[in-house]
Amino acid sequence: MSVKKEVLSSCKVKLSFTLKPEEFNAALDRAFEKQVKNLEVPGFRKGKMPRTIFEKRYGEAALYEDAINFAVNDAYVAYLQKSKLNVVNYPELDVDFKTVGKDKKLKFTLEVEVYPTVELGQYKEIEVEKEKVEVTENDVTEYIDRILKQHAELEVVEGVSLENGHTAIFDFEGSVNGVPFEGGKAENYTLEIGSGNFIPGFEEQMVGMNVGEEKTITVKFPEEYHASVLAGKDAEFKLNLHEIKNRVVPTLSDEFVAEELEIENVKTVEQYKDFVKEVIEKERTEASENKFVDDLTNKVLENAKVEIPQGLINDEVERQVKQVEAQAKAYGLT
Repeated sequence: MSVKKEVLSSCKVKLSFTLKPEEFNAALDRAFEKQVKNLEVPGFRKGKMPRTIFEKRYGEAALYEDAINFAVNDAYVAYLQKSKLNVVNYPELDVDFKTVGKDKKLKFTLEVEVYPTVELGQYKEIEVEKEKVEVTENDVTEYIDRILKQHAELEVVEGVSLENGHTAIFDFEGSVNGVPFEGGKAENYTLEIGSGNFIPGFEEQMVGMNVGEEKTITVKFPEEYHASVLAGKDAEFKLNLHEIKNRVVPTLSDEFVAEELEIENVKTVEQYKDFVKEVIEKERTEASENKFVDDLTNKVLENAKVEIPQGLINDEVERQVKQVEAQAKAYGLT
């Protein structure tokens, strides 16, 4: 076997193969063995037809397709192992059919995309400004406020009307044109008013309700609603409010720090503030380091030249499409 390599571009090469007659003859033998094992011909046991009889009945050309596949694949794999060519995808095959046949030198070409060689520009003495890491008292306060809200508890409130920020415990039953629909009914449902978790207009019409009150509201499902049978339709919901709860945020104290947060060697408010400052500093330092590396890399990339193989682009497009399809399927969407 002989191979001539021709560079077509920085990311594509052409390989011209010439196989020895005995190499293609061996591929013909394999093709015959593949085809004859499944043949049932009167006068012969299955798979036992002699080669001469096979070729008289079907012709030598019946073996060419399989023989070419065997020969091309073996030659290509052997060349890749020897040359260490870093290919992107499957090659494009072009066979010189004048050279196909027993005792002939098979000739064919393969055009294949390869990972490109990057032509670096300036990459030394690159200057990038590194972000300074600062943590203010306000940063610490905002962080602690978020933690306190995460530990908030719901407490029943009495003698008040439902407002934004309150949590309602209620029953509801929905219908379209007087007909209840699937998923439109629940008892003792918990909903924070103003959260936007329900369709537009639902939570707004609950504002002002009192415990024990029953109310019927009318809303319109969005045109792009996930349940197509309800999309864009008007619906009625019968509501019955059972309880109004308020989210109570705990006060930062030594007791809260020690008993609720349970951080090693942190027992007081002051120790917790120092701890939070260290956490924020660590996060921002890591973010600053990552951005610094990214900025340096981008500077180097700006000075570099590289041609991206179309095969890599196609593979990435296919990967992203499959990822979106999998995500859609997980949510029951098309």
